[in-house]
Order: sequence, then C-alpha cells, then structure tokens
Amino acid sequence: MKYSRYWTPLQAVRQEHRRQVLSYLETKDSDVAELDELAEQLYEEVDGITSPGKAQLTLSHTHVLKLAEHDVIEYDLRSETVRYRDGSHVEAMLAVVAAQWRRSHGGLEPVGSEATHQLYYPWVI
Repeated sequence: MKYSRYWTPLQAVRQEHRRQVLSYLETKDSDVAELDELAEQLYEEVDGITSPGKAQLTLSHTHVLKLAEHDVIEYDLRSETVRYRDGSHVEAMLAVVAAQWRRSHGGLEPVGSEATHQLYYPWVI
C-alpha cells in the first residue's frame, strides 16, 4: 500500500499506544526493544491498560503491526523484537504537532483525545 510522505506519519501516530511506543524507542539507547519491554512501558504510561499482558496483546495484534506496515519499525514475530527504523519523518511530524499544541494551549503538553484531535485537525486552534 502506498501512502504520501505526510499520510504515513499521521497514520503511524494516530493512536496513543503507537505514539507511546515511538516515544519510548526514540529515547532508548538502543534501537531494538523486546515486545514485553514495550508492553511494560505501555502499561505504565497509558490509562486504560489494566495489565502488561493486555498491553502485550494489543501491541502484538494491532499497534506493532500497524507501525511495521508503515515502515516505522521492523517487527520480528519469532523473537518478538521491535527495531526502530529511521523515523525522522515521524519525529518531525510529532514535533510540529506538539509545538502547535503547546503554542495554542499556553505551553501545556499534548495528552489524550484533545491531542489526537490536534493531530488530525492541526489547523483548528
């Protein structure tokens, strides 16, 4: 499936779970993480995730696959490892959205559904 260079990053960061995974991978010393490591991170950071096991399930069945589909990560199903690819286009998109959010909301950090709204409708401030 072909996407424009702007559509792919938007689809990749559409959901909070995927943004958390990318944020974690960006700040990690290594570009490789195990799925259970990502699940633990998701469990700690995202409201509504009730256990690391449920986080791992949602990652392996949805979010990791979506990020891999958009070529943001590589996912090895056998070893359950994720390798972060050069995501400079995604990082740039996240930086623009976050900066716009902070500018329009008095310096507050983007969180929750309002941030998602800004991601899809950044011109509505």
